[in-house]
Amino acid sequence: MVLVGIGQTTPLLRQGEVVRINENPLSWIVLSLGLLLAASHGTWAATKVEAPVKMLKTGQNRVAVLTALEKGAENRVRFQTLEPIYGESDDQVTIRLDESTYRDVSEGETYVVAFSNLRRNRRFRDLVEVDPEGFRVLGVLGGGPALFQDRPAVRRLFASEQGKSAPPPKARLEAALVTMQSRDSRTQALGVLEFHFRPEWYPLMGTEDVAILRGMLRESTLPLDRRELLLDSASQLPSSLSTSWLTEEARQVLRKLEPQFDLTSFAPRLAITAIGILRDGGDEGDGSEVARFLGANNPGVVRATLEALDSIDPSLARARVAVVLERSDLHSESRRALSEYLQSKPPASGSTR
Repeated sequence: MVLVGIGQTTPLLRQGEVVRINENPLSWIVLSLGLLLAASHGTWAATKVEAPVKMLKTGQNRVAVLTALEKGAENRVRFQTLEPIYGESDDQVTIRLDESTYRDVSEGETYVVAFSNLRRNRRFRDLVEVDPEGFRVLGVLGGGPALFQDRPAVRRLFASEQGKSAPPPKARLEAALVTMQSRDSRTQALGVLEFHFRPEWYPLMGTEDVAILRGMLRESTLPLDRRELLLDSASQLPSSLSTSWLTEEARQVLRKLEPQFDLTSFAPRLAITAIGILRDGGDEGDGSEVARFLGANNPGVVRATLEALDSIDPSLARARVAVVLERSDLHSESRRALSEYLQSKPPASGSTR
């Protein structure tokens, strides 16, 4: 799954993979969001991509329940601390927001906010220092600024996982499912990402939980990146929870996509995930729908399609590839992928091709 979209060449970060400063094209995005502040070491270090709550509650970051008191200049908001969640928070704190989040904040409303007063040193880029401009809101990789609606479910997600009062995993699962149904975009993203990065919760799901997940997948306003994350999560559910409906969800996704993608969007990744589900659980009847994507303008989608067709209907794959290769408007990298496929598959005995 992709957490931040910057075009078709973006490497895919999956759970447990490592982001290293100056070694990964995503590093500058991660740094700009301020998620990877090293704990107490004062340096930038290798960091796993994990559930957002765990990443926000790390090192010298701060998380608190705050009430907006006054909106000031330069997108700064003065907050009253109601309840510290992680780290220290003064009785009142002023936090810099991005312009969009600043517009969304209403004086008198209460939020759960993650923030920090550390920044990268401008000369020694691997070091951090106290930011003379004060506190700024942190960000969730793939989810935007970490300013969320103050709801019981959100507080439950941020609650400590240790101690007698810690919510059990089932309660956290239900909190993520409730949070992902929020109409507030940042809060919804928190729920989606928390659910996606907690596969250990999936065996705890019941029929009502699965119904919520299916409902989210069919939510017409759900952004493509979140739809892809949830579809990928659905593909990891125990088969007893997904066998009866998962392949049909994948079919519905593909029917709504066209092979000529906006390459700055998450549509190619969504197509790859849906095609992968049909590769593993589809039947010959899915061959024609999947084959539409042989002519995609994204070589990753083309390769996923070839793998799926080899599994679903191998006889269809070679014939369709030969036809698609005759198109003059075929993306050059897609053409290469198709040509390499044909070269790797010798024609059947007696074929004149």
